[in-house]
Amino acid sequence: MAFGQRWSQSDIDNAQAKTKQPGENKKVMGAVKQTMNGIEFASKLELYAYNQLKATGIKFKFQYTIEIQKVFKYNGETIRSIKSIVDFYLPEHNMIVDTKGFSTDVSKLKFKFLKFVLFSNPEIMGTPEIILPKNQNEVDHLVNRLLYEKR
Repeated sequence: MAFGQRWSQSDIDNAQAKTKQPGENKKVMGAVKQTMNGIEFASKLELYAYNQLKATGIKFKFQYTIEIQKVFKYNGETIRSIKSIVDFYLPEHNMIVDTKGFSTDVSKLKFKFLKFVLFSNPEIMGTPEIILPKNQNEVDHLVNRLLYEKR
């Protein structure tokens, strides 16, 4: 649409269709929150990954928190800590799995910081493999890989 041009009803309808609907997850583009057994999931893909890991007996920690920056004082001001909450941490595989149907600029930056912190501080958890499945097929491939590695 050109600058100064009036919006048609079709333009308005299209713009409204692209806005977030109630119940959509504002942190993950296009994600719709899901609830199962009282557990809230950020997306259908996160729920799918949870179910696949549970069904196959792969041990994991859900919504695992990693501190990226500790709280500190700067010129008398307390600066809050920065934490990264990843979808799954698989301790037996030293692997972080974060389901990302679509990676935003914020999520890309978050993982750069996380990788830097883990690289700089291997005592936290070594240097885990970080996997970002984008769809159910990638989750299935990951689960199959982990099951094959077990043997």
